[in-house]
Amino acid sequence: MKPIEMTFDYTQQDYEAFIRDYAFETPLFRKQVRQNQITLLIAFVLVWLAIWYFFFSITLAFTIIYALLAVLWIILAPRRIKKYTLKNLQKHIADSSHQKAFGICTYRFEDEEILDKNPLGESKWPWHSVERIISTKDYFHVILAGDRGLPIPRAQVPPETLRELQTAIEEKLQKGGAA
Repeated sequence: MKPIEMTFDYTQQDYEAFIRDYAFETPLFRKQVRQNQITLLIAFVLVWLAIWYFFFSITLAFTIIYALLAVLWIILAPRRIKKYTLKNLQKHIADSSHQKAFGICTYRFEDEEILDKNPLGESKWPWHSVERIISTKDYFHVILAGDRGLPIPRAQVPPETLRELQTAIEEKLQKGGAA
């Protein structure tokens, strides 16, 4: 494989896109959403039982309204959690120490490893740490082992370079050179 190199300006929006496209789809996040839904459903049931216990007379209308509220919560909870998570993330990365991570970034995909040069320093990733790729309209994400990834904004990298990179990564994944 011939080396593929790309340089671009890594911004806060790129980081947020990575979180949105990858982190929200991880098993850990989905587990958190499920736990939240179950916990609140149990809370609804307990409140309903408490009201029933104290008043001994729950009308059919109250029961229907209560059931609809529980179902509505189960449906809306994932959106609420995503919105809350993004809001907290934005507060977190607004801190000056996190702003240092944004700036000119260079990725070099070589036969043996992937080199990442960014404002915080340099990293080397062996090909076996590549798990998969996520391709969206605006980004091309190279997902690495753990909770890491290399977000690549499509607007800043030529399409032929991304096609070449995608082909190279898919070949590595098929040959077992990546995880």
